[in-house]
Amino acid sequence: MKTLKTKEQIEQWLQECMNEENELQGKMANLISNADYFSWLIRFTQERKFFTSDDWLYSHDQISEHDREKVDQLYLFYESVAQHAERNHIYPSPCSYGSFYKVRWNKIGFGIGISVGQGTAFFCCRIPVENNSEFIDFNDLMTHRKQGYVDQMNHQLESLSMLILKMYESGIPMEAIKNTLKNTIQEINHRQENKLEILRKN
Repeated sequence: MKTLKTKEQIEQWLQECMNEENELQGKMANLISNADYFSWLIRFTQERKFFTSDDWLYSHDQISEHDREKVDQLYLFYESVAQHAERNHIYPSPCSYGSFYKVRWNKIGFGIGISVGQGTAFFCCRIPVENNSEFIDFNDLMTHRKQGYVDQMNHQLESLSMLILKMYESGIPMEAIKNTLKNTIQEINHRQENKLEILRKN
């Protein structure tokens, strides 16, 4: 009887988790279904070039209730951007307090990021759009557009995965495979640093 009750509790908990996840995904989809939120960001950051989701935790009266609701939705916007970025193999830029994605609409750009310290906060800052290719186009976010290179990249990554599996199955030790991948990545990073150094000198 006790086992049955425990099973029912687990199933109920799993169902609640699924319901919460579905609700979260629905809110995220709704947030990027049109340009309303991005338009609000543009207006809100005309005076505040940088803000975080925690800025008005203890001072709600300093901004309007409408703005407070929009600030509270920043984490949903970040998660929407992060999911789109992951599907398209776009990765965040690091910063001293976390990381951020560059998102633009026409010529207006934002850094939408996450800060992890004593707690987790989400932030938004205005950044100049000097190179469109460095930014996620908000129109692509609204339409869930897959970038043209994604299919080919996924195919190449799948080929790499299959190659690694074949190497392991042929008897090459896992540690040898890990070390080779690690050394290759270090060599790539070294070459990138050299290129940056050359650009700085020029």
